[in-house]
Amino acid sequence: MPMTLPLSLYLLLLGLVAAERIAELAVARRNARWSLARGAREYGRGHYPAMVALHTALLVGCAVEPWAAGRPFVPMLGWSALALAALAQGLRWWCITTLGPRWNTRVLVVPGLPLVAGGPYRLLRHPNYVAVVVEGAALPLVHSAWLTAAAFTALNAALLTVRIRCEDTAPDNRARPHHPRRHGRTHGHHSGSRRGSRRHEPRRALGVIDLLIAGGGPPGWPPRSTGRWPGWRPWFWNRGPRPSTRPAVRG
Repeated sequence: MPMTLPLSLYLLLLGLVAAERIAELAVARRNARWSLARGAREYGRGHYPAMVALHTALLVGCAVEPWAAGRPFVPMLGWSALALAALAQGLRWWCITTLGPRWNTRVLVVPGLPLVAGGPYRLLRHPNYVAVVVEGAALPLVHSAWLTAAAFTALNAALLTVRIRCEDTAPDNRARPHHPRRHGRTHGHHSGSRRGSRRHEPRRALGVIDLLIAGGGPPGWPPRSTGRWPGWRPWFWNRGPRPSTRPAVRG
């Protein structure tokens, strides 16, 4: 393996990523026809243009910053970032193949379909968003474009906060199966309690780490009465199979 990656090869890599984005759009259009034919409703149209602009700006920034600012290729950072970007692409397409025709770049909800519980959704609540966050930070750092990585990470955190809230509050996504906690009870058995009723409300606060990795805390976040976080885990981690119908974000 060569110790350096010339800028010309990095630009070629960005061209391949752009081609992959076009392939995603083609899949999304085909899936949109499938969903709309089954009575799907679209939510979150207002934030979609901002999402397209942000992901386009990511590729532009990756190409311009190393050339304009003379960013060098740092082997340890660059090869590590490239490996992370490749893993993120693999995770994204795992999500696409798992969701099948229900995957889309838009928030299209088909009423009455069972929840998807296979593939990466057994382990992660928002696997495609994890892929977006990792790639958005790693791809610029392949050639030390740290300004692009920082700007995309900050803007993407705000965008995904809106996106996830839009999906979670869409009418057909509000009712979700209840999962037992460690003491053997379920939210459904205590729907009148504050803890149980919060399950169906939009998240009202975000931790700093959660914000940086696509927003959202566990049910009951943040704690109101004490500083303890009993049984806390990151939002994207599941204790077991946890279904999801969330459309994937393009990234």
